[in-house]
Amino acid sequence: MGGCCSCCSSNDESSSSSSLHSNASHGNSNKETELTSQNSALCIDGKYSSDGVIISRDCINEISGSGLALGSVSIEQDSAYWEVHINKSGDEGGNNDNDNHNSNDGFEALQFGVSKRPPRNNPLRTILERQDDVCYVRAIPNLGDGDVVGIAVQQSDLPMVQFLVNGEPLHHMAINRFRGIMYPAAVLCGSHTLKFVFNEEEWKEKPPHPKFGAMIVARGII
Repeated sequence: MGGCCSCCSSNDESSSSSSLHSNASHGNSNKETELTSQNSALCIDGKYSSDGVIISRDCINEISGSGLALGSVSIEQDSAYWEVHINKSGDEGGNNDNDNHNSNDGFEALQFGVSKRPPRNNPLRTILERQDDVCYVRAIPNLGDGDVVGIAVQQSDLPMVQFLVNGEPLHHMAINRFRGIMYPAAVLCGSHTLKFVFNEEEWKEKPPHPKFGAMIVARGII
């Protein structure tokens, strides 16, 4: 399992006009630093993901194995979008077929959506069966190498999670209601390698509407 690191920073307040001028002159530099910190904070959280989820040493957003994987940062804004790229398929979830079957609880399709941080030591099937309370995901079958799953989350008005595959919306799979503090989520079934893509410059498809932007990290986290 792996974790992620985030940078912490604080700004001193000053009432002098010279300090205000100095802060303004360094605005671009501060913005670049903040964006870098945001990219570092947005990753897969090894602490709250299932034990069977393997986080790549080379990329903190690339995962394999089996179980529930959670993002490290909760969804704060009204409308957010991210992608999950299917990089590989096959027998990459582990070296033993029996171990894979036991660890994925018999799930055959990848699942995507949002989830609260689940109670520790709860079996994956128990978590998924309580979708109205903890985990709000949908299974998307027949995904292969190179496919792109887009997840669009709307929290204002009527909370909704929309799904797209290679830019095509899956209207029948939309989740119409959820509540609570939610995190990006996916359920792996031992047969794929996934890469969560939070940086809009790396997106391969467009969100379903311009209002859906990249996730924003709360200032207190960075």
